[in-house]
Amino acid sequence: MDLKANFPEILLDLFKKYKIDELKNLEFTKKGVVCFADISGFTPLSEALMQIGAEGSEILNKILNFYYGKIIEIVKKHNGDVLSFAGDALNIYFEKEENATNSSVEIQNFFKEKEKIETPIGSFPISIKIGIAKGCLKFYILMEEGFINPVFEGEPINKAAEAEHHSKAGEIVIFKDNSFFKIKEKTKNVDFVEKNSKLKEIDNNILLDFLHPFFKDAFLKNQTKYLNEHRKCVIIFINLWGGKLREIYKNTAMILKKYNGYFLKVDCGDKGDKFLILFGAPFQLENPLHSSYDFLLEFKELQK
Repeated sequence: MDLKANFPEILLDLFKKYKIDELKNLEFTKKGVVCFADISGFTPLSEALMQIGAEGSEILNKILNFYYGKIIEIVKKHNGDVLSFAGDALNIYFEKEENATNSSVEIQNFFKEKEKIETPIGSFPISIKIGIAKGCLKFYILMEEGFINPVFEGEPINKAAEAEHHSKAGEIVIFKDNSFFKIKEKTKNVDFVEKNSKLKEIDNNILLDFLHPFFKDAFLKNQTKYLNEHRKCVIIFINLWGGKLREIYKNTAMILKKYNGYFLKVDCGDKGDKFLILFGAPFQLENPLHSSYDFLLEFKELQK
């Protein structure tokens, strides 16, 4: 398994220059353009397929791989970099505005061609909305108790999300000159430059240090079957306001470790900071619901 495919290039560049301990308290900035692409249709599809158990899970996995795989293919073609996934949405970074708009138009065209998903239990519509904004991206890595979560935030993240809110299904909206504009076609042609050669400079052994110990151990032992397991889990979504993200993350990580929970994602955007926490995977628990209750009670006391 090539671990480089699981990291944004913007982080891989950091891993060439810094050791893991050096990154803990550092913050970085980079000017560019961010696309926020939000897919509609996966939620009802997922709920329906889960009713048929493991078979539905396998079908869903193939569908997700097909659509997200095509998005990533188009993004890479236009020299983009997928920063993060947030639910059914993606944050994508580009150095040039032309690449961002051209990539977005191509993604929309693909979804219009594949606007219906056929499954053994029926047909499901799917569409995508895209917002684009330019500015200074801030990024850093949170690390506590074995948990490691990259964070991307700043004006282009927030404004791209706001632009997406102004769009409808099948539309692209860009925030520019303090106004929102719809984009209907590609801009001027740009040169496509392959960047994949950069990734060969990073060895998997270096990237292993950036994985949670559970995943690192599974990778070293070539035990990756858990990736396809069908098990009951509990997901907790926490919305944070008022700043102090690093402090709250540190305290939350201590409680999570105690109850064998997992920091699935840390997300920053126009609606505040968010934690996505998982119980039942990758750590298998006898009763993930009880563990999640205990975690929440202790987390609530911590916020008083």
